[in-house]
Amino acid sequence: KELVINIGGMHCEHCVNRMRSAFEELKGVKKADVTLEDGKGMAKIVYSPDKVSENEIIDLVSQTGYEVIT
Repeated sequence: KELVINIGGMHCEHCVNRMRSAFEELKGVKKADVTLEDGKGMAKIVYSPDKVSENEIIDLVSQTGYEVIT
């Protein structure tokens, strides 16, 4: 399954790498593409819904120090 999340608070490549690493360490996440354009972060997450929930992935954003933009 795929989930797209808009992320606020990211400012640089370090933020991108930090968020990508956090997603990839989460059990059930198969792939995490994180980008930053014009001060806006976005993540495309491919995951196994039987191993990790959408809410767990979304909660990880705030646990890592950023915010989900809806």
